[in-house]
Amino acid sequence: MRIGILTFHRAHSYGAVLQCYALQQTLAQMEHEVWVIDYRQPYIENLYYKVFNWKCFFSMVVHLHFRYIRDTILRAIYYHRYRKKYLHTTKKCDKDTIPPFDCYVIGSDQLWSLHCTKETDKVYWGQFIRPFHSRVVGYAISSTQDSLYQMGETLIRHCLEAFSSLSFREEIIGKLIYDMVGVKGETVLDPTLLLPFDYWNGFGSVEEKRMSVVVYLMRFRNSEEINRDILRKAHQLAQLLKYEVTDLSANIVSPETFLSYFKSARYVITNSFHGVALALIFEKPLYAIRSYDSLDERYVNLLSLVNGKQMLADKDFSPIAMQIDYTTIRQNLAELRNKSMEYLRDNILS
Repeated sequence: MRIGILTFHRAHSYGAVLQCYALQQTLAQMEHEVWVIDYRQPYIENLYYKVFNWKCFFSMVVHLHFRYIRDTILRAIYYHRYRKKYLHTTKKCDKDTIPPFDCYVIGSDQLWSLHCTKETDKVYWGQFIRPFHSRVVGYAISSTQDSLYQMGETLIRHCLEAFSSLSFREEIIGKLIYDMVGVKGETVLDPTLLLPFDYWNGFGSVEEKRMSVVVYLMRFRNSEEINRDILRKAHQLAQLLKYEVTDLSANIVSPETFLSYFKSARYVITNSFHGVALALIFEKPLYAIRSYDSLDERYVNLLSLVNGKQMLADKDFSPIAMQIDYTTIRQNLAELRNKSMEYLRDNILS
């Protein structure tokens, strides 16, 4: 079967491109012909690629935004190389030229969050011209509750008519959809957690980095003062254990290098969903920092599902050495992985 994936594959986000690759490989292992649809989502294109517009570029030069230009170009190079090497993409397209497939898998990531698309993008809701016989399957779709409330029941009910089946990354989003429009969806794992440890361990010839305390923060979620305090606590922990600190929040590295730091990490401190997911994959002691905003629910839900809530921490946590027994977490992940794979097999082929 020919399958087309619709997701945030062009975002300069480690989690976005890693989950896209994981979903592609998972479906390919089921012996399907899998493509990532090279949909150019307008807001994402403007957010990450505006520096390549000459008018915008000239304006930044005039205002001496040299560091921003340098960093943006470096990120673009890293992500372009990654997509070219690892993703099987179609020709670029817009909302009116989505190519034909037997099945469209929409997911994962926050495709229904207005924070990521600025307005409702109906492509990610299955609203595009497609073959009559084709299916639309939602896999591990995420959103924020306020985005769904903004869309409203009428629009959501209309958009969901395109889907043959639905699944969500967070149980709370599935429950909200059901409460709003009466449509049920399963809770499944993020694609990064579908590929087993051995796969990621050998991904892209991931090189070993020096063991360290890895810090990966979504900085916009906290004040700079709080971010500095978390980093200071990371240094306290590293000093206690005689390790270094690797702050991936501040460094621009390729997705492969990003992954390698998690692989070699001694501890992980993060408030990122995919930071938590990678810590679980590589079975690292983890401080999953809560900000008590709408984004917490993404990894609070994940850690609850695998019985790992002991790794949740407040922003004022005390950095102490800890040992995490991953036996139960590993077993729970295996069960959830089987359930998620069964969802894909059943709904793509039915």
